[in-house]
Amino acid sequence: MSKVAFITVLGGGEDYEFFLGCLELHMEEADTIVVLDTSEDPHPPRWAMDSRVLWGNAPGYGKGATKFRFDLALNDAIKIAERAYPKEPFVIVQCDSDEYYECIDEAVRKASEGNLVQVKTIHHIREGQAVEFGESEWHRRIWP
Repeated sequence: MSKVAFITVLGGGEDYEFFLGCLELHMEEADTIVVLDTSEDPHPPRWAMDSRVLWGNAPGYGKGATKFRFDLALNDAIKIAERAYPKEPFVIVQCDSDEYYECIDEAVRKASEGNLVQVKTIHHIREGQAVEFGESEWHRRIWP
């Protein structure tokens, strides 16, 4: 099966807490975890020191709902993942800071065959609490 790279764009603050709640689950599924931190703080959190976490700080994407350039940040996170696997096929799994997916093995298999895969996102709100928002939470988030 293909290598699996999870990618997440963070904005600092509570995003760190949300992501930390999902990180253990991501570690079970991913070969590499790419985190593009768009906050002003250039110092990585302790969890970013794991050898499978590729952490980068890049605060130049703007702030706020109307000025933040998520599309550019996401594309840069994808480029980091591509540099991690320059000569071998891999699957990208995109997550927001508070998201994870249950049982993604089948989705990763489909993506490794060349498909864009839609999955249901589950949100980590706080320790021990996960929330499913229903049918609106199906997104195309896994691709080769």
